Amino acid sequence: LQTGNPLKTLLGHQRSVNTLALSPDGCWIASGSQDATIRLWNLQQPDQPPRILAGHSQRVWSVAFSPTAQILASASEDHTVKLWNLANGECYQTMAKDPTSNGIVAFRPDGSLLASGGPDHMICLWQIESNSAQAAPAAILDAVHLKYLQGHTDTQSAVRFSPDGRYLASSSYDHTAKLWDITMGQCLKTLKGHTNRLWSVAFNPGGTLLASGGDDRAVKLWDLQTGQCIRTLQGHTDAVLSLTCADGLLISGHEDETIRLWN
Repeated sequence: LQTGNPLKTLLGHQRSVNTLALSPDGCWIASGSQDATIRLWNLQQPDQPPRILAGHSQRVWSVAFSPTAQILASASEDHTVKLWNLANGECYQTMAKDPTSNGIVAFRPDGSLLASGGPDHMICLWQIESNSAQAAPAAILDAVHLKYLQGHTDTQSAVRFSPDGRYLASSSYDHTAKLWDITMGQCLKTLKGHTNRLWSVAFNPGGTLLASGGDDRAVKLWDLQTGQCIRTLQGHTDAVLSLTCADGLLISGHEDETIRLWN
């Protein structure tokens, strides 16, 4: 990031890469692709070929590591969510034909819940039983459907848990972001202000602000106590596709093929 020069180009997918996740320990990158596979790249040995996780029958839209980096969740256009054992590359469990699983997955920070969402306007919460997300790699996983969160009127594009795990934020093609109370299963706030579909949301590390971005080329910062937009960041020449926050920075990726770092 000091020079903006690439350190390594990871090649191997046969079609476009839809999603990336960095493991919490910083050792692995997982990538999901239009070629229906997931590849695991070892950052400590970047010249080694990636491990290939095959099992989905259609394109993979989202991947997420558990907090201990022992489990990977994936969501595919084949309408399944899969949980993978990263120790041996085997699939722990397939939540088959989940109607919400066409696109996005996210783990709660303590690994006890998994959220999935997609085109049917609902978010599904899965309970990871017996603290399996914290257990040894050989542990048997059991993901049990817990509840649905309903309120969006179009496809969900992203779900993110707050840093303390109490809340879930979601973005949608319906031009809104929503803040959900996980325990009650209720929508606390609907954040309106974008003029086109949203692609991404991200909490600040303190969990007091939410950033959102989408096809209207704007990034908006929301005060979660009031639900008000406190700032709109302009300067993009195309859609804002991804957002993340860390160390006082907001990082945004755009369809104009640039990455921007915001103070």
